[in-house]
Amino acid sequence: MTRGRLARVLAAAAVLVGSVPVAPAVAAPAACTVLRVTDDTLSGPSTVELVRLPAGTVERRSVLEVQLNALGYARGQDRVYGLTREGTAVVVGRDGGLTRLGPVRTGDRRPLDHATAGAVSGNRWYVQRGDDLYLIDADPGSPGFLGVVRRVELWPAPFASGIDDFDFAGDALYGVTSTWPFRGRIVRIDPGSGFTHPVSGPVLPPSTAYGSVVSAGETGYVTANRSEGRSRTYAVSRDGTVVPVSSGPPLSGSDAAGCLRDPDPPAPPPPPPPAPLPPSSVPSPPPPVPLPVAPPPAAPPPPVPAAAPAPVPPPRAPNPSPRPVPPPPLPPPATAPHRPVTAKKTADQVSPREQTEEKRRWSMVVLVLILGAGVAVRRLGR
Repeated sequence: MTRGRLARVLAAAAVLVGSVPVAPAVAAPAACTVLRVTDDTLSGPSTVELVRLPAGTVERRSVLEVQLNALGYARGQDRVYGLTREGTAVVVGRDGGLTRLGPVRTGDRRPLDHATAGAVSGNRWYVQRGDDLYLIDADPGSPGFLGVVRRVELWPAPFASGIDDFDFAGDALYGVTSTWPFRGRIVRIDPGSGFTHPVSGPVLPPSTAYGSVVSAGETGYVTANRSEGRSRTYAVSRDGTVVPVSSGPPLSGSDAAGCLRDPDPPAPPPPPPPAPLPPSSVPSPPPPVPLPVAPPPAAPPPPVPAAAPAPVPPPRAPNPSPRPVPPPPLPPPATAPHRPVTAKKTADQVSPREQTEEKRRWSMVVLVLILGAGVAVRRLGR
């Protein structure tokens, strides 16, 4: 530590050695639902609880197999991020379920283990380990998701070393230190420079550690892990008012994130069907109106039989060209005459004229044969 920083620390110590008593309640604290993890032993495991403030009612959700710390609530995502002691990032659900995301990439191959405080602003997750403040990319859609963007050293060390949780109020982080002689003091952390210093205001009761810090508008809720033999939760307002909220069994460790958004309301059920009317009130249907009946169509006249088509005469064979009449044949020789061979036509192929000519020709042939026979007889008689 430089001499200038040491001088500032000693000056602050001279002013803040005194203790301010807890003020009585003046205004009602703001409502806030917190997701909290608590440890009964130093090594865990953690129990997931849903705490409704300012009533202080606690609903136990689940007992994990690991120990969690450095919780931070990403309101835009409605997700609570946390770290195991080994440096594995997880998402904690309202029902106590746990989703492992993988280790945080620090860039120096050293896991981000044994973190003590955490808070989320937008998509940036601020985690404290020792005197260092790590800025982690918590945007699931970013290629650098779960990678360390920047590391800042917290100073002065006497104020930063005793902080076990913090949360954003405006553009700064606020927590409670448990380092003597500033035990129970609310401190402000500049996330850009790492400068840490106590603020004017109340001094909270001494505790082993204030492990849970949540900001709810103008009210901050802080939980002392062990104060006078019990764990105690207080509501601290901006005007310096401290109001005890609840107490419970002593804790070895705790951490919280909130205020959680109200869950989306369930879809309204469909409206019930209308109730049937009683018989007396059910109007009777009107009598049916008879529809006009069209007259039946007139019967069509009987069909007129079509006249039988006139028979078509068969085509007549064309008249053959007249055949030349051959000259009368010469008298046959002494030998028996040969009967002329002619092509015989059928009866339907011979016309009447041809039949007449054919008869004439046969008559001539018969006549010639008779005459020829007579000549032959006369010759034989000679």
